[in-house]
Amino acid sequence: MKSRLTEIEDIPKAKHKVKMTPFRSICLLRAAVSLRLVAMGGGRPRTPLEIENMLRLNVFDPVRIVPTARPSLTRLLAATRMA
Repeated sequence: MKSRLTEIEDIPKAKHKVKMTPFRSICLLRAAVSLRLVAMGGGRPRTPLEIENMLRLNVFDPVRIVPTARPSLTRLLAATRMA
């Protein structure tokens, strides 16, 4: 019986390198999110307000949005756990 690592090492390497463009990056990200949602059995991405409400319910405050280089692609929420 092969180990999982051996199976991964047996995957043939790609012969051609694909140049990564912003469009391809976004497509890959969307595909990864979609695959994750399928694996979970359904769902949808949560809005920042929904995440903020969940954090506040679990004793995290204050919650703030941290600016990122690409807010349309990635958002970051920071919160501090109250003692």
